[in-house]
Amino acid sequence: MQDTRPTFYLVPVTTALSDAVACGTFPPTQTRVSYCPTLATGANHGNVGVGDKEYRELVLKGFLGFKDLAETHWEYILEGSE
Repeated sequence: MQDTRPTFYLVPVTTALSDAVACGTFPPTQTRVSYCPTLATGANHGNVGVGDKEYRELVLKGFLGFKDLAETHWEYILEGSE
């Protein structure tokens, strides 16, 4: 797992998207997916992945930040649907 590097995705799953997936068709509107790749930094960045403790800490911080972003995004979506 030396070169494993996670990427975090934010996929706004609407009812239209869910219905289209269930039916095997395309949704009526385009779905925009946001993502946040985790990048290794430092002198050995080419060989760093989740096997490296410092990189795992960096990934966890990125995950927590992206989680906050996702929660903010969903609050906005859910408020608009009420």
